[in-house]
Formats: sequence, structure tokens, C-alpha cells
Amino acid sequence: MGAKAFEIKRKILGVALEKARLGAGKSLKDCAKAIGVSPAYLAQVEKGAKDLDLAQLEILARFLGIPTLALWEGEVEDSSQQKPFPPPEEAVKVRRKIIGLLLEKARVQAGKSLSEAAKFLGVSTRTLRAYEKGEKLVPLPHLEALADFYQVDKSFFLQQALFGPEEALDKEVENFLKLPEEIRKFVANPSNILYLKSAIHLSKLSVEALREFAASLLDITL
Repeated sequence: MGAKAFEIKRKILGVALEKARLGAGKSLKDCAKAIGVSPAYLAQVEKGAKDLDLAQLEILARFLGIPTLALWEGEVEDSSQQKPFPPPEEAVKVRRKIIGLLLEKARVQAGKSLSEAAKFLGVSTRTLRAYEKGEKLVPLPHLEALADFYQVDKSFFLQQALFGPEEALDKEVENFLKLPEEIRKFVANPSNILYLKSAIHLSKLSVEALREFAASLLDITL
């Protein structure tokens, strides 16, 4: 994927974002605050000079009252109104982790190695791994290129791919914010992703399998 193609996609998104923002009567300051960036940074996004990631795009789409996919594809004529939703920074962190997991899932399902995907994208394997761990912002042109490379529709990465209707983002964030503060901090820490994956795996085991696992742990510690 060439740099020129990425530049074109950034400009298309920037034009669409500006159009949606002005149509919704929102200022750069309002929109920037909703996703935790500076107005100057968002102005550069609208000029096609800076990147957003999917987590930020989802928040902006809801804040501006348009479908996420319409904004991503530069089709902002559909102004179906949704409830404005400027969630806190924790919500963006959670979505980035989910998007990272989906990136890894799509790559594995496509039978691509980390090095193959990184070479296609024109980034280091370290950068791509950081994308998959939710540690680094995934520019939308990169996410779209990877969707093509893994042969999945880009809607695969949208939150409804996991939770159903787009309104489910409200519930996702609401449930997260109900968690005790120490748990929210643990989940939002990229270094804890292996523990979280282990917990997910254990939650899928049968009672008998869990008993065997617990017994094996006792054998190791005794």
C-alpha cells in the first residue's frame, strides 16, 4: 500500500469529517474534546494531515449523529440522528484494545504472519504488534488496508461486529464505567492483555476442566 494512497484516504476522511461537523453545528473545540485531542490536531485531521483511529471515529460519529461507516467512507449525506455521546478517555482505551484483538483475529484467520502483514503495510513488526495490543493508535488508512489484506469487510472492526446495533456502544461503556476503579485501570493497562486473554480462555472451560487445571496448579506449588 503506497503512501500516496494513504494520503488520499486521509483527505477523503478529512473532508467528510469537516462536512459532518459543520452540518451538526459543532465546533472543532467541541469535537476535539469529545475524543481527547486538541482542536489544532483535529483541524489537521480535517486537512488530511493527521490520523484518527477507529475508536476516535466511532465517538465522533455518535457525537455528530451519523453512522460510523458513513463517516469512514466519506458518505455524510445520511444524517440519521443518534444521541450525542462524548464518553470519557477510558472508553477509547477499551475500544482500542477490542480493535487490536480483532486485528489479530483477522490476521490469524487470513493465515498471515506478523512480518507479512507489516511488510504489506510498510511498517515494522513492532508497530503492527503494538496495533494488535491496543498500545498504539491505528490510523484509519492502515486499518482499511489491513482489512483488504486480510479479506474482511472493514465493518468487521466496527463495534457492532461484537455487540450488535451501534447503540450497544452506550451499554459497553456504561458497563465498563460500573467496574471498580482498580479493575478499570487494570483493563486499560496494555501490559495486562495476556492476563485478560487468560481470563477469557478460563471462562470458556467446563467445570471439570477448571477442576483439572486447579489440581495441576496445586501439584506445581506443592
